[in-house]
Amino acid sequence: MGVTSCRYCAVPIDEATAQRLNESYKKVTDAVTNANTFKQSIWLALLLSIAGPAYVFVLQGRNPRYFLVSAAPVLFLIYGVSWHLKYGRLETRDEDYPDAKRAMRRSLVAWVAALLIHFAVIWYALSSGVFEPQY
Repeated sequence: MGVTSCRYCAVPIDEATAQRLNESYKKVTDAVTNANTFKQSIWLALLLSIAGPAYVFVLQGRNPRYFLVSAAPVLFLIYGVSWHLKYGRLETRDEDYPDAKRAMRRSLVAWVAALLIHFAVIWYALSSGVFEPQY
C-alpha cells in the first residue's frame, strides 16, 4: 500500500489495522445489504399466507403438490436465522445497522406467521380429506 497515515486526519495507520477495518466495514455493509434485500420477502410471506388458504378453502384445491409450497417458508426462515447467527452480534456504530436488524426481526416474524398459517391449512386439509382422491 505504501500509506502510513490517514490522508484526512494524519493519524498513523499500519497495514494490518487498515485490513482489519476494511473487513469490519465490509461485514457491516453486507449485513445491512442482505437485511434490506430480505425485508422485501415480507410481501411473499403475505402472498403465501393469503393464497394458500384461498387455494384450499375458496378454490377447493385438491392437488397434493400444495405441500411443496411448505419449502418456501422453511427456507426463508433458515436464511433469516443464519443472518442472525452471522451478523446479529456485530459491534458497530453504523447508523444503518440497527434498522437492518429490526427489519430482519420483522421479516422473521412474518415468515413464522406464514409458516404457521400454512401448516394450519395443511392440517385442516389432511384432517378433512381435501387431498383425498376423488373418484
